[in-house]
Order: sequence, then C-alpha cells, then structure tokens
Amino acid sequence: MRYIKVLILVLSILAAIIFGIHNPMPCTLSFLSYRLIPDIPLWALILLSFLSGTLPIILVSLPEKTAFMKNMRELKLKKKNIEKSLKSLSAAKPSEGV
Repeated sequence: MRYIKVLILVLSILAAIIFGIHNPMPCTLSFLSYRLIPDIPLWALILLSFLSGTLPIILVSLPEKTAFMKNMRELKLKKKNIEKSLKSLSAAKPSEGV
C-alpha cells in the first residue's frame, strides 16, 4: 500500500510539473470589483491557493505533533529505565535450575 501511495504522489507531482510547463500564459485574477493588477501564471495561482490551504493546517496541527513527540520521548526513556532495572534484577538474582 505504501508503494501505491508513493507512486500516486510521484505521478501527481509529475502531472503538476507538466501542467506548469505547458501552461505558461498569465491569467488575471478578479473577484467582484477587485482585480489583481499583475497577471500571474496559472501554475503560480494554483500553487498559491494550495499553500494558503495547507499552511494553516500545518500550523494548527503543530502543537499536537510536538506534544506527541514529547510523550514518545518520555515513554522511550521510561522503557529504557525499566529494561535497565529488569536487567539488574535478573543479574542480581541467581538462576535457579530445575
């Protein structure tokens, strides 16, 4: 499944690059009475709209990701301490044969 996702991602990026190369004509952005004076290429307009949608999502999820990473670090440290104490207990206790 991972390879299929990577393949789809690579094909999407390739399609976006080909789209940008084959559509260099500038377009005018206008909404109601507002009109953007400089004409920008369509690929730049699409990229700008994509970034304006993804950046807020990344910024909103950043505190959750940092809290998760902090929790993972603490759990790994706790696991290492438990393994160390278990190893010291098993070394101190003589093994009993049957």
